[in-house]
Amino acid sequence: MPTARLSDDQRDLPDEHDLRSLTLALEAGARGDAVASQAHDLDRTIVLESPARFILQDLIDHGEEAPPWAYSRWCVDLAYRSMLLAKDPRTSARMGAFEVVGLRGCRLVLRSLVDGGTVELLNLGAGCVRGARVIGRPVPISDEPGLMFVRPPMEVDPEAAREVGDAVRSGVPLGWLFGLATALDAGRAAEGFHQVGATTYTSDLPLVVPPPCGRPPARPDEAPRVTELRSRGHSEAVANAVTVLEVGLIAARVSDEAAAGVAPHVMAALSTGVV
Repeated sequence: MPTARLSDDQRDLPDEHDLRSLTLALEAGARGDAVASQAHDLDRTIVLESPARFILQDLIDHGEEAPPWAYSRWCVDLAYRSMLLAKDPRTSARMGAFEVVGLRGCRLVLRSLVDGGTVELLNLGAGCVRGARVIGRPVPISDEPGLMFVRPPMEVDPEAAREVGDAVRSGVPLGWLFGLATALDAGRAAEGFHQVGATTYTSDLPLVVPPPCGRPPARPDEAPRVTELRSRGHSEAVANAVTVLEVGLIAARVSDEAAAGVAPHVMAALSTGVV
């Protein structure tokens, strides 16, 4: 199997070699050949900390014992990556902020907080109540009413929704993230509310291969938290940066003086670009 080309620099990705490897991986996947698909996938540049190296291996390890729904999950992933490769507009949809007006049959009626217009989307069980504020990416579909959310919409408080709408209207790239960050800092959103962890295709089944036992050897000058994070598969750079940021959060809760003392270290960790 080709060796994965690891990188923590994404500025030049993907290159022609990466695109060719991805194409071959998708073609092998369309044939149902998971082993060949993984081999081609690992022949491209893999960003450090990416779970891509492990997700398909889990399906391969289960082999014929894997249930059909696990392969269905893989098919969905293959379809989405094919859309990315083909630059399908549904993969680059703009973030939007909305107020839920109500339901009309199987349609979700929304008022855009970006331009004030009314829009109808196919409701696939979003679970939104009238008056709720949500953010999400509408994408075109062939069925009526012609739009749906690419992922289930995220419900936020009214202030965060307004800030996201203002940011989208301003055209600032990824500016909508500041609206979510403000909501988190102000305590209007629970910590980790936006996080969805990567799971394997067979995440509902017992592991075939047991996880590594124990931790990597601790270094004399290494904090226990760094050793713990490295044992979970994170790189040394990420482990150090995360530890510094966690200390910064603790200091901020203690006092302003404590926060000021660790602020330079927090800025240095953020400047590495690994977190």
